[in-house]
Amino acid sequence: MGCMGMSFIDFESITPDEFRAIHRLYLQKEEERLHDDWERIRTHATLIVQSFSKKKIEAKKILRFPWDGRSRGGLKSEEAPRSTRKRFEELIAHLNKKK
Repeated sequence: MGCMGMSFIDFESITPDEFRAIHRLYLQKEEERLHDDWERIRTHATLIVQSFSKKKIEAKKILRFPWDGRSRGGLKSEEAPRSTRKRFEELIAHLNKKK
């Protein structure tokens, strides 16, 4: 309860349904925080790779996440993204060709 910012007194005064709703919102908030952290990492990676490329590179082509292509409602796009590992290997091969 402490990690959710809820005191023991607050916990005792709510119903199980209220707790489920609070917990669901807490998990959603934590997932969004995690996504923000990973998006920041992707942006940094893109900036690093972009400095070695003459073409503009899209962040989602550097590193793809399971939540890419989903709307806020959780719907996935029709086209599934290629494996991030496979894309990374393609980029390395492309950069090695230029050298």
